[in-house]
Amino acid sequence: MLPASCLLPLKMIDALLEIYKTYRPEEGVAQKRNEQLRSLSDEQFACLQEVLLQHIQSGQEAQIAIAEDVVSDLVIHTSYSVDLLLRTMLQVGYAPLDHLFRAAGPHTKTELLAMLEKEDRPELVMGALAWIDSEEITARFAHWKRGETVALLDLYMFNAGWELDGNDQKRWLFTKSCFGLKAASNQIESSVSSIKCLWCDRPLYSLSDFPATYLEKLFDLASPVDNLSIPFCMYCTLFEPVPMTLKPGSEGKVDFSPRIAAGKRIEQPKYKLETSGGTLHLQIAGSMRDCFSAVDSGRSYNLSQIGGFPTWPQDANYPHCVECGKTMVFFMQVESMDFAVLQYEGVYHFFVCQGCSCEFAVQQSN
Repeated sequence: MLPASCLLPLKMIDALLEIYKTYRPEEGVAQKRNEQLRSLSDEQFACLQEVLLQHIQSGQEAQIAIAEDVVSDLVIHTSYSVDLLLRTMLQVGYAPLDHLFRAAGPHTKTELLAMLEKEDRPELVMGALAWIDSEEITARFAHWKRGETVALLDLYMFNAGWELDGNDQKRWLFTKSCFGLKAASNQIESSVSSIKCLWCDRPLYSLSDFPATYLEKLFDLASPVDNLSIPFCMYCTLFEPVPMTLKPGSEGKVDFSPRIAAGKRIEQPKYKLETSGGTLHLQIAGSMRDCFSAVDSGRSYNLSQIGGFPTWPQDANYPHCVECGKTMVFFMQVESMDFAVLQYEGVYHFFVCQGCSCEFAVQQSN
């Protein structure tokens, strides 16, 4: 039973939750509901929280999933605490998305640690704890890593965007500054690329004129050139990260790393897979957006971005630099839905080595 103070805003909340029954509404509708969340008063949020708690405690998965979607948007678009909602999901046996635990408060953290002691859904707990940014949790991960007592520990950390450095301190593998990307108005490239992949001989795509100043803004990496041109293969990047390097005197044209074997061949698919290649022209948003705007590939719009947290349709896979062996950091991704020149569905991730600065890698997830 809702408190009497909730009766007035209840109609507004019902209308809001009705929108959430559509998993992925049109982008304009999603923007409107996010604006509603941002405009919530404290009283309205308290009432919304009561309704969401009823959804969660109903035990009906469809109702809980709606509550989870609302929580996901609350985390990005408001500063309201979702600690009680996350904890209640755990208590009813539901498994919230790992990335929501970046907003976990002390009560949810305590709940997770108690579950860990009881060995209650340990994979869920470890995945959730990895997202909680606290010295206590980082110290626990360092302890587990030294003792080699937890399987897949590095994967839990990678999925949350960090690793432990040589001093057992957290090292972020992404930047919290983020700019949205889309195809520039002159994106009408249709000619076949003459540059071929070293591994499969298909025409390459090329990311044209990427402003190297963003590497300095986001990672404090000085670049010898103003703009970078980064080629990538639609096919080979799907199987493993492709190492690239910016050679001296190359005028910003990144090329395949000399460390990889020119004679290497990726196994070809049994079905026909053709691509004409082409050039991607970027238009970068003038203002920053939330760094987790693209964290959920199923619910996010405009996945293409510079900086921010990468979209991982599957488990995270940060490549290692072929020169120094250090884990590379994510600096950009482009998604086929945002660039019509990309002929097949996928998200292309771009990485740079913070130690070597001229070493890059490209890989694809779909």
